[in-house]
Amino acid sequence: MIRRIVIYTRYSSELQSSKSCEDQERQIREGLDKMGIDHQNAMVIKDEAESGTKSSRPGFQQVDALMKSGQISILVVDDQSRLTRGANALSFIEDLRFNGARFLSLGDNIDTDQENWRVMVQVMGIHNSTTIQELGRRVKRGQVGRLLRGLTTGDYPLGYESYPVNPDEIHQTRRGPKPEKNVRVLEPIAKWICQVFEWFNEGCSMNEIARRLTAQKVSRGSRAKHGMWDHKQVRRMLGNEKYIGIWIWGKTKTSRSSAGKVKQVPLPENEWIRVQRPDERIIDQVVWDKAQARLSEIRDIKGFKPGQKKRGALIHHSSVYPTGLLNGLLFCRCGARMWFNSRHDKEYFTCPCSRKSSDVCTMTSYVPLPKASEAIVGAVVAMLQSQLAWRETILGSIQDHIDKLSIIVPRELEELRERESTLYSQIDNLICFIANGTVQSDSIAGRLDELESERREVRTKLTHHESLSKGQITAPAKSFIDEQLTNMASLFSEDSVQAAILLRKLVSKVTATDVIPIGKTRGYTQIRFRINGWGAMRVAAESDPQLMNLIDSLATARDVEPTHPDEIVVDLGEPTLADLHSPTIYAMRNNGATWKEIEAVTGIGKGNAYTYYQRFAEGLKAQSGLSKALSNDSIETELQEPERDNPKKNNKTAA
Repeated sequence: MIRRIVIYTRYSSELQSSKSCEDQERQIREGLDKMGIDHQNAMVIKDEAESGTKSSRPGFQQVDALMKSGQISILVVDDQSRLTRGANALSFIEDLRFNGARFLSLGDNIDTDQENWRVMVQVMGIHNSTTIQELGRRVKRGQVGRLLRGLTTGDYPLGYESYPVNPDEIHQTRRGPKPEKNVRVLEPIAKWICQVFEWFNEGCSMNEIARRLTAQKVSRGSRAKHGMWDHKQVRRMLGNEKYIGIWIWGKTKTSRSSAGKVKQVPLPENEWIRVQRPDERIIDQVVWDKAQARLSEIRDIKGFKPGQKKRGALIHHSSVYPTGLLNGLLFCRCGARMWFNSRHDKEYFTCPCSRKSSDVCTMTSYVPLPKASEAIVGAVVAMLQSQLAWRETILGSIQDHIDKLSIIVPRELEELRERESTLYSQIDNLICFIANGTVQSDSIAGRLDELESERREVRTKLTHHESLSKGQITAPAKSFIDEQLTNMASLFSEDSVQAAILLRKLVSKVTATDVIPIGKTRGYTQIRFRINGWGAMRVAAESDPQLMNLIDSLATARDVEPTHPDEIVVDLGEPTLADLHSPTIYAMRNNGATWKEIEAVTGIGKGNAYTYYQRFAEGLKAQSGLSKALSNDSIETELQEPERDNPKKNNKTAA
C-alpha cells in the first residue's frame, strides 16, 4: 500500500476569498521545501465555505477515511484551526499517529515527531475554540445593538421585507460592515396572513388552510424550495407574535457537540429581548386573541403533558375539524363511527364493521345524509327558537349557584388560609428537626412529602377562591341569551364549518340502528340523539370565561337535572305496505279466515297475501330460536294449504 503526503486547506465563509485555499497550499509547499520534504506527488484536499467546528465536512471526511485505511504518510495544514476548531483536535491527531502518519501544522510549529507536540495541540485547541466563542459573543453584541436601535437582524417572518436605512451608504464589495436595514410590511403577502387567521378562527384546520394556500399559489417566501404549503408552517404563523407588533429575539442559543453538530438550546425568559413595533402590526388584537384561544383548545386535545409518552388525540379529529355537517357525529349501534359515502348523486353513511364481517355488525341499512341532516338540524333549531322551559331552568340554576357562592366562598376562603398557615408551620418544624439532626427517620421524610402535597392542593384551591371573590359573577340577562340563541339558529341556514362545529357542541353523538320488519333482511334506519341545552348556554356565554367555567361545573353536577332527558328518536324511513299488513294477515289466517275474507279486509290480493303470510311466519320462527328440524316441521305443517284454498294453485293470476 502506497502512503502519500496529504495537504489539507479550508476557509470558513462565502464572504471570504475563494483564493484562500490556493494561498494556504502555496505557503504549505514553501514550508515543506524548507524542511526538505518532497511534495511533488502530494494529494491536495480542500473544504470551501465550511466551518471548522463541523466534522461533517466533505474534505475532512475524506482525510479521515484515508487516515483509517493507512494511506497517509504526512498530513500538513497551514495552522491547526484549518483542520478543526472543535474539541476533537487531540483525539484526531492521536488516531493519525496510531495509523502511522505524521502531522505538521506549519504556522503553529507543531510536529508530532517532537516530544512536546501534545501540549502545543491542546493549547492551540483551547485558543481556537475560545476564538469561536468570542466571535459569537461579539456577533450577538452587534445584533442586540441593532435591535435596540430599531433595526433588523434578518429575523423577519413571511409578510415583511427588509430595506436599507441609508441606501447611499451601501458598500459595493462584500467587505466591511453590513448596511443597516429595517423591515416593513409587505402588503401583497400581509393580506394572506390576515386570511389565514380568518380561516382558522372560522374553524378550518391547519391542513385545510395549507391546501387552500397551495391552491391559490401563495408565495412561501424567497427561500422556499417549492410552493407546497405545510400545516407546520401555518402553525408557526398562527403563534408568531411579530404579527401583533411584538418582536422577541434571543429565545435560543446555538450549542455544538465535539463533532460539530448544532442544536438550539432554549434560554430563560428573562434573557429574551422584546421590542415593540406597533407600526409593523398585521393582525388585530381581537383576531389574535381568538386564534390563541383556539390554539389552546387544540393543545389541550393533542398536546403532551409533563412526562407523557407520545399518544394520539383524545378525541376524533372530525370533532375538531369536521369536513361535513354530520361527518364524525354518526355512530352505528355497534359503537363504530360511520363512514361517509356517495354514489350516483346520493350521499349516505354506512357502518365500516358490517363490511368486514357479519359477526362484528349485522347492520345492512344506510343513513341518508339529507334526511338525517334535516331531522337533527330541525330539532336543534326548534329548540333554539322556541320559548321552552329549559332556558328558565338553566338560568335559575346559574343564579342559585351564584347566590350559594356569595355565601360559601368567603367562609371557605378563610378556612383555606388557616389551613395553609398551619401546613407551613408543620413543614417548617419538620425541616428544622431534619436540619439539626434531631430526627433521622424515613417516616419523617414521608410525612414531609405528604404535607408538601397537601399544601400545593390548598394553594390551588385558595387561588381559585380568591379569583372568585375578586371577580363578581352575574347571571346573563335573558334578552342577551335570547339574542345569542337566535344568532346560533341562523348559522344552520348555511352548510358551513361554523355550523358543523356548533352542532357538535349542541348534540350528543347520534346513534343509528336499523329497523327490520319480521320476515325481511333489510329495512330502514332510525337515529337517536339528545340535545345539550347546557352546551347552547355555554356557547352563548363565550365572552365571559368565569361564567363558562361555572356553566361547565353545573352541567356535570349530579344535583342538576339534564335539560333534555328525553331521547329524540327519528325514523328516516317508513314501513312498506307489506310490513303494515303482514301481522294482520297472519293473525286473521291463524284465526281461520279465508283468503277472500283477508282480501276483503286488507285489500291485498290472494297471491300477495299468501306471500306476506308465509314470510311473516318464517320470520317469527327464526326469532323463536327453534331448531332447524323443528322449524321445518312446523312450517311444513302450518303453511301447507289445502287444495281447495291454496291461492297459488287455484288462482294462477294472483300477483
